[in-house]
Amino acid sequence: MVDFIFGVSHTQHWHGLNLVQHRDHYSGMKYLGSGAISWLQDKSGAGVYFNPYVEINGMAHTFQER
Repeated sequence: MVDFIFGVSHTQHWHGLNLVQHRDHYSGMKYLGSGAISWLQDKSGAGVYFNPYVEINGMAHTFQER
């Protein structure tokens, strides 16, 4: 498994773009939109959005965005 960690300044914008390009990389949170994802990420825990169930070209990946 490969872990990807992205550090971004504008989380809502980043998630908005990423939801369009890679909607399948998100959990059920994708239905709430980028604003909800950013709010949860910024207001809870360590400020990281984490999805351990992403597959790219048949290989499992873990996405973390901070």
